[in-house]
Amino acid sequence: MDEDVYLEKEKKRSLLSDEKLLAYAVFNLTRNLKMDYRNAQGVKQKANIISYEGVGKAAAKNIENDEQKAQFLKLHSRDFLLNEYEAGNLEFSIDYRRKIDSGKIIWVRNILYLKRETEGMDTLLYEYCYDINKQKTMETMTKFAVTEEYDLIGTLNLFDNSAIMLYGENSYNAYHERLVEDDYEQAQKNFAIHAVVEVEQSDYLKQVSIDYIKEKLYEDGSYEFYFHMYDSKGRVRTKKKKFVLFEEDMDICHFSQTDITLLVEQEQKEREMLTEALDAAEAANQSKTTFLAQMSHEIRTPMNAIIGMTQLAMDTAISKDTKEYLQKIDSSSHYLLGIINDILDMSRIESGRFELHPAWTPSRDILWPCIDMLTPEMEKKEIVFVHPQENRYRDVEYYVDALRIKQVFMNILNNALKFTPKGGNITLKIQNEEYDDHHSVDRITISDNGCGMSEEFLKRIFQPFEQERNPYSEPVQGTGLGLALVKQIITASGGEIIVESELNKGSVFSFTIPYEYRLIKSERAPRKKTEDAYLSGKHILLVDDHPLNREIAKKLLVKQGAEVDLSVDGKQAVETVDSSEDGYYDMVLMDIRMPVMNGLEASKAIRALKRGDAKKVPIVAMTANAFDEDVKMSMDAGMNAHLAKPIEPKLLYDTICREIEQYRNVDSAAE
Repeated sequence: MDEDVYLEKEKKRSLLSDEKLLAYAVFNLTRNLKMDYRNAQGVKQKANIISYEGVGKAAAKNIENDEQKAQFLKLHSRDFLLNEYEAGNLEFSIDYRRKIDSGKIIWVRNILYLKRETEGMDTLLYEYCYDINKQKTMETMTKFAVTEEYDLIGTLNLFDNSAIMLYGENSYNAYHERLVEDDYEQAQKNFAIHAVVEVEQSDYLKQVSIDYIKEKLYEDGSYEFYFHMYDSKGRVRTKKKKFVLFEEDMDICHFSQTDITLLVEQEQKEREMLTEALDAAEAANQSKTTFLAQMSHEIRTPMNAIIGMTQLAMDTAISKDTKEYLQKIDSSSHYLLGIINDILDMSRIESGRFELHPAWTPSRDILWPCIDMLTPEMEKKEIVFVHPQENRYRDVEYYVDALRIKQVFMNILNNALKFTPKGGNITLKIQNEEYDDHHSVDRITISDNGCGMSEEFLKRIFQPFEQERNPYSEPVQGTGLGLALVKQIITASGGEIIVESELNKGSVFSFTIPYEYRLIKSERAPRKKTEDAYLSGKHILLVDDHPLNREIAKKLLVKQGAEVDLSVDGKQAVETVDSSEDGYYDMVLMDIRMPVMNGLEASKAIRALKRGDAKKVPIVAMTANAFDEDVKMSMDAGMNAHLAKPIEPKLLYDTICREIEQYRNVDSAAE
């Protein structure tokens, strides 16, 4: 073979390979001379070093690995190569990492070929240097992937069932070779029988069948599934099998198998930790709720006595100063009660236990009790209070949490009342924004010309405990929780609230409330004012284990003309009702927490009595249990209403009148 033919052959070989030719050289080893030295573009390189070994030593300076440098220098030993030629060894190669002119360190491959000169007896050496950095990196990555991450990677021909599979060290491998080309489905059957857990073998074979793979890949382009297999030590491992369609060829897909046992175990541990944390949080919340319920009960019981006795004392006080003192006690008591209610509500919101309990409620029982309660204070401050008239909404019922909606009205109107000076104006407007046969959305706007708020405060107005003191506001008491509760209630109801305000020019609160509604035929007489409450001749059974609470409630009822019987526990109450004439009692006022038999048990027992009035006589909870779930438990026990202590006399009278009216109207209709 002459030199030109040989060079042409080598050039074609380099062009057909994935390797990138960096340079080549030709040496006469016999004479130790450099004959040619060119870069990949064929440009001849000038160099002072002309001997073969000199070139080798100069190039070795760019090799950092000592072992690779030693091998490189050995191949660039003139004596070594001449001896190898005589022994018949004509071709050599070495892969090593070296620094190139740019300073980058890459993998290169040198290929050396020995031959006798065409004319003469000299031995020639042809040396080629290739850039194999990309190829070597891919090989390293593949080796790492198969060794460290993948059990198996492969390529599958979807139409001839042939597969090339590269096995990792941790995979079941019946071939005992790293790289295998074989029948794909037969390989999967062998794998399933010998490695997959028995109960999953059938499903595994279905999911790795070519027909199933085609169906999934042509639909989504890739798919994966999980299964379990035994490792070499008999332990069960969790595996993920993944198939990906080769985009350039619809007949080919790539597949892999990965061990995810540790990942699954870690996820399981995290789930267990989260479950434990959730259980602990729920236990803590339950403890907090129990504590709050207990504290609420313990605080409300003496508060009931303070407010009740104050009301009774104001009715009998003669001295003007005494009445004034009692009014201040009453005002402070209600303020303290408001703080207690706000703190309990915020605690429930923070613990995630805040819920709405909607029920069908006449429209007149939502807004107008709030207006009635606030009107005396409005009149005292000579405020012009503009609001809708009740008769506009008499024949409509709303499906809402009436207690919470009233809380919204009271908080916003109370703020307007507190921050509007004497002789000011407060306006409440209700405007319907949309409706159909069953659903409606109202926008309620409450505006005042009070002290207003700063732009900076408006940014945090709905955050708990936030309050603003500005030059135009009078000193007022408050916890800063009211508007935070308003925001929570409106949001939970599906509405929204916006506020516009300017210092010394007043504020406008605008919010929406979506709700279900229905029309009703009003058959009731006009709602009585508190002072017109008429209980004369009404027989009421009052059930309470606390002597002072019994005394206060009895006096409030007798004051309105009611005839009151007393029971000190639930068992006595059931016996009293059972021994009375049918229809004798117009109402039972029932405490909840009592010895012997509590109020819930007593209510259920009364409803179960075999007498005509057992199912119908109104039973109203009058208790220090004030949480939402307490109200629900009262209703579930068969009660008609739930009044939380401290008892507001007006609310007590209104509730009694309403429930007795309904009870007696039903009886009259039945007759």
